[in-house]
Amino acid sequence: MRKRKSGPENLFVSTSEEILIALLDGDLSCGKLAERVGITEQHLSRLLPRLEDHQLIYSKYPKMQRINRLTPKGRLVALLALEKKRALEKMKVSEEQVQELKVWAGEDIKRRR
Repeated sequence: MRKRKSGPENLFVSTSEEILIALLDGDLSCGKLAERVGITEQHLSRLLPRLEDHQLIYSKYPKMQRINRLTPKGRLVALLALEKKRALEKMKVSEEQVQELKVWAGEDIKRRR
């Protein structure tokens, strides 16, 4: 499993969006999808039902293996997420600024509770 990079794109691009972006390249099994996104298959298995509930992906089971595919709605959301990720990657943000953003985001979440 590859580790997700730290940076503004990974602070503001959710794991669910990363899953959708990965599926832009085509159908993927759970193992390959988890590897590409940098998460465990267990984590992936908790996220996939929500994406299916929102009709962003659908799964098929040929030969007892779950294969995941974007729906038309999912493809649109994935393209928007990819555009957001690319814009964030272009930002020249230092590691210190990323840490400050993480603190700010955490404090904002605490205030909203």
